[in-house]
Amino acid sequence: MDQRFEFLFPALWAAWALYWWAASFDVKRTARRESVASRLSHIVPLEQYPDLLNLAATRGGGYMKGVVELNDSITEDRPRAA
Repeated sequence: MDQRFEFLFPALWAAWALYWWAASFDVKRTARRESVASRLSHIVPLEQYPDLLNLAATRGGGYMKGVVELNDSITEDRPRAA
């Protein structure tokens, strides 16, 4: 990969984080707080989702079959199976 692009994505993330931090100074105070149970009902499924996708991809079946292919054709010399 071109060396310019190697730093492009981290630079974009850093710029976004800096913008987010700077914009946080001009906001109103929180009117009400969310309960712990309500917050966990959003966070726990979001944290489990990547694990479930990874599990489906590594097992090679289920609803991800044909969507996520684990393919080492770059390092292998043999042709891909159809």
